[in-house]
Amino acid sequence: MGGAALAQTLSEAIALGLGNSPRISVAQSNLELAREQRVGAGAAGRMRVQVEGTVSQRYEQSDTLNFMNRPVESTASQQRNAVGVTLSQPVYTGGRLSTNIALSNTRISAAQIALAESEVLAARNIAASYAELVRAELSADILQTSVSALSQDVAGANARFRAGEVSLTDVAQSEARLASAQGQLARALSDLAAARANFERFVGVAPRNIDANLPQPIIPATQIEFVDAVMANNFGLQSARARYETAQAAVRAASTARNPSVTIDAGVDRRWNEAYPGADAASQRIAARVVVPLWDGGAASSGVRQAIAQASVARYQLADLEFETRANISRAWANREATRAVLEAANRQVASAEVARRGAVAELRFGLRSTIEALNQEVELRQALIGQASARRDDYIALVDIAALMGVSPLGELPPSLDLKKRSVIEPPPPPKPLLIERPIYSVLEFLESNDRPLASTMRNLNQALEPRQVMGPLP
Repeated sequence: MGGAALAQTLSEAIALGLGNSPRISVAQSNLELAREQRVGAGAAGRMRVQVEGTVSQRYEQSDTLNFMNRPVESTASQQRNAVGVTLSQPVYTGGRLSTNIALSNTRISAAQIALAESEVLAARNIAASYAELVRAELSADILQTSVSALSQDVAGANARFRAGEVSLTDVAQSEARLASAQGQLARALSDLAAARANFERFVGVAPRNIDANLPQPIIPATQIEFVDAVMANNFGLQSARARYETAQAAVRAASTARNPSVTIDAGVDRRWNEAYPGADAASQRIAARVVVPLWDGGAASSGVRQAIAQASVARYQLADLEFETRANISRAWANREATRAVLEAANRQVASAEVARRGAVAELRFGLRSTIEALNQEVELRQALIGQASARRDDYIALVDIAALMGVSPLGELPPSLDLKKRSVIEPPPPPKPLLIERPIYSVLEFLESNDRPLASTMRNLNQALEPRQVMGPLP
């Protein structure tokens, strides 16, 4: 990418990161897959028409005896051609059509929520890496400034020592402070390199012209409002609820394996030279095919029990996630309270350290303070500024975590896949509607599918009555 594409503000970084995230691309592909599965499920109730043609050439070679009792070789060839059109239209699928469509719809909802969840998580990681980069740059600048100032102090101390104004102890103290600051600067530069690499990992491009003024996420005023917002909007919970709904739909879909199905088949065939040259034939057929499952060795009931067990797993996972989310809510709110208190204390510490440093420098000129005391105040101010930068980072990430739990980005926006103004996924066209020739039978199919509860109940009871025989074999 060119330099114009490099992120500068947090908003630009989030936009780039969401576009470059492989995890979001995976979630988008899963959503496309779910939508195509919905089209496939709906196609099970549509008419199927296929054309089959055959062109064959038959050669026969035989040896016979003529009237003189001599062998004569004869060769004959015959071309046979055929073409046929077959039509198949489901009339009743035993509820498989409607339940599979409902199952596909729940999978689409689950995939949409998973995509939104991945977008919120990606935005959260980008904001956290952005805040860490701001802290690392500020800490490196503070230490760089401190090293420059201490280098001048060391040079001044050496000059005063040569003039006999200070002792060698004062020079050694200045050099020790400088060495300490240089070591801290090396560590800060290493942290800065790591922060830049982490930023590039989440955004996809190297950082450039980072803006230290981060927009503050808007959070609820009270913890009660926070709890309500998270329980209603958290995408992790919504995803678990969607998985539970999908598992319930899978139970209904599995139960249709016991039900009968009805299909109308029709066909037209045309054959040329069927028995001998010039012997042409044509046929037409139409049939209603009924399939009633009676004996499947317990496979249908086992499939239903498996689906019920999976639904139970999804329900317990949802309950566990609700408890975990409530714990995360309390933890995030308490962490925010703590980071805010730490930031306020850091601000007061910096203000006091600045006053103390200015006073120590002034008193040093009048001989009221020693060099070591002035250096100590310089170190205290430097550590206070670094601590303030870390406190700002921690406080901002705490706000970002609260926003992520509520299902919004650090900028206070919905995920792009849910925001109609920033829709990141192009809506596909709706599934194709039945053709005019299909509509009468398709209407019958829909009617039977929506009113087959008595039949489904009868088949379920019959299947359960036969199940001991299906599992253990015929009773003696």
